Amino acid sequence: MELIGSRFILRNKYGSDGKIKLKKARLVAQGFGQIPEVNYFQNQTFSPLARLSSIRMLASLAAKFKAKIYQFDITTAYPNGILEDEVYMNIPKYFDLALETLIESENDEDLCKRAKQILVNIKKNNMVCKLKKSLYGLKQSGRCWFSRLNEILHDFG
Repeated sequence: MELIGSRFILRNKYGSDGKIKLKKARLVAQGFGQIPEVNYFQNQTFSPLARLSSIRMLASLAAKFKAKIYQFDITTAYPNGILEDEVYMNIPKYFDLALETLIESENDEDLCKRAKQILVNIKKNNMVCKLKKSLYGLKQSGRCWFSRLNEILHDFG
């Protein structure tokens, strides 16, 4: 079993007055350490894209028929993809501090109880993460997201 590294990417959002408005954190896998044919297979990384000529054709048809074109973004797309393989990841540095902060500030007793149990196990140094869903940084995340989106669209008919 090959463990993949991980880390937090921290970012502050600022208001127009220059003060911190929001603190954001994103957990990412260090997929550059994934080994082909061990952690993933080459055919699991391909995710299709629309050809530029197809987009131009749709735009010209929309112009001809005076149709509206809408564009949208699906936020946090990759974490919605479901992993087909077993992927194990090291717990990121300072995750224990994040859990302690959560325990101090959270009112949900069940969540605090689970966070405390995870914290105890982390401090014993006997835990890794088994990923159920894809994560930013994994080689196969794009393909996992495409498969999930394809499944949802097929369910619509």
